[in-house]
Amino acid sequence: LYKGNCIVVGRKSPYSLYSQALATYGKGDIFDQKLAKGFIEILGLPIKVKARITPPPKGGVNKEK
Repeated sequence: LYKGNCIVVGRKSPYSLYSQALATYGKGDIFDQKLAKGFIEILGLPIKVKARITPPPKGGVNKEK
């Protein structure tokens, strides 16, 4: 702990839920990356619904930003 900051420099536990095989994106990974699209769709659904029910601002939408 230094000046209110805490930096993790390592971790190790025989009971860890972290798996290097699940966290990598190489040829030997376990997680099928094609499944990520479904997560993105599900987690983005509330934003899509809000956009449909919220009227645009009175001044219009600034598309330059």
